[in-house]
Amino acid sequence: MEELVRAIVEPMIANKASLMIKTVPSIDEKYLEVLVITDKVDTARLIGKGGSVASAIRKVVSVKSRLENTHIHVKFESYDE
Repeated sequence: MEELVRAIVEPMIANKASLMIKTVPSIDEKYLEVLVITDKVDTARLIGKGGSVASAIRKVVSVKSRLENTHIHVKFESYDE
């Protein structure tokens, strides 16, 4: 799933070297969390106005996760340089 998220996110960000994508199982192991970690400016770009870009990314990932019979949550986080 990380490959799909990377393929979607990488063309959208300016600082590709700052991109980190990690897959983490949830506490109850019912779903997986995919963390997309970038710098502040790129995180704002990925979330978009009103969360519209983030929603579209989550929608694409959810289609793929249904085909694989899993549950995936995509979270966006930032860090200061």
